[in-house]
Amino acid sequence: MASTYCPMLRREPGKRYVCTLLDKEINPIIMPCFGSHEECPIYRSQEEKGEVAEVAMPKVEEGLGEVRISFETPIPSEDVLTKKIEEFNELLGKFRDEIRRINKLRAEYTESLKRLRDYYDKLQGMVEAIKDLLAEAGAGIPEAVAEAKSGEREAEES
Repeated sequence: MASTYCPMLRREPGKRYVCTLLDKEINPIIMPCFGSHEECPIYRSQEEKGEVAEVAMPKVEEGLGEVRISFETPIPSEDVLTKKIEEFNELLGKFRDEIRRINKLRAEYTESLKRLRDYYDKLQGMVEAIKDLLAEAGAGIPEAVAEAKSGEREAEES
């Protein structure tokens, strides 16, 4: 049975993969090390030269016997579990209170933002009205000045 990964691929500590033919770190995702290593150009060239020695897969020995796994984890008493459940429920209650407080703050923020937008719109309206009044007054000022000057000239001429 053929292996599903290249026999020349070696994994080193730190999750690094090294090709023993190149003796360099490689990325097995980019290279065809998994699944179709026979298509790898490096593997094929070394195989044609006869320099590739198949790595023997470790043999599984049969008849090792029965394997027993024991867990030495003590089971906590009912009092300890009850205390932990109470602590959990207390923390859950505090969490729910914080959620309510956050939702209240969010509602207050939304209301304040709405009021600020209304005030801003009113101020913008006032600014526009003042600009219009100034424009009207500014347009009338040169006429009034001209009338006053003509009135002064008439008074001087008389």
